[in-house]
Amino acid sequence: MTDEGERRTLRVLQQYADHLNPAWVRLFKFAGLETLEVEAEGAIIRDAYGREFLDFAAGPSVFILGHRHPRVVEAARRELDRMPLSVRLMANEPMGELAELLAEVTPGDLQYVFLCNSGAEANEAAIKVARLATGRTDLIAASGAFHGKTLGALSISGRDLYRTPFEPLLPGVVHVPFGDADALAGAVTPAPRRWSWSPSRARPESWCRPMATYAPRARSATGTACCSWSMRCRRAWAAPERCGPASTRTSSPTS
Repeated sequence: MTDEGERRTLRVLQQYADHLNPAWVRLFKFAGLETLEVEAEGAIIRDAYGREFLDFAAGPSVFILGHRHPRVVEAARRELDRMPLSVRLMANEPMGELAELLAEVTPGDLQYVFLCNSGAEANEAAIKVARLATGRTDLIAASGAFHGKTLGALSISGRDLYRTPFEPLLPGVVHVPFGDADALAGAVTPAPRRWSWSPSRARPESWCRPMATYAPRARSATGTACCSWSMRCRRAWAAPERCGPASTRTSSPTS
């Protein structure tokens, strides 16, 4: 370990404690990661001390091609040289091409795409789309699930640790065990609720496993509009065969 690496690390950790979130510093200490990331390439992350770490989180789960993949870097560099940020007042060619491609490769009759910055933002949009499409406000979500920390996403998350400090949240939310289609059917009221689920789960033992059978049974059990999304099926990259057909891993609001 170098003195310079230690100095930089201690300075940044203090900045986190003073100006960002002290809980993050406690989490770093708990995980034994009181260090500072400085660069990454492929599956390797290097810290301020020059140590190398294998990255099994990938961002989490956004760098599926590895950090700084040459083709990704080159594509990003081309856009930076041409127009770093859209003004959002005119049509944007890459956005149009991406939306068309997603509509082509996504199973079903998906036509429109909502591009956003985070899973929480996607979930907020999914709740709004479901309300607009069905005229109903009740929600069914999975116990133990994590969908984000914005108000709507937090309401359908199933972890009291995050929910309790911000209650009351959105009303009309019922949580059922993930993978239990019978419990889901029992939660449906005469005026059907909207059913929401995500393959991303809080507990590793339930990540992705029930998707191939649970999704069709759940849709059948509810007999109502469903809205599903994925914040990336984290184990899918290591073992795709555990997650069933690709259609169960695709973000696609349906009605």
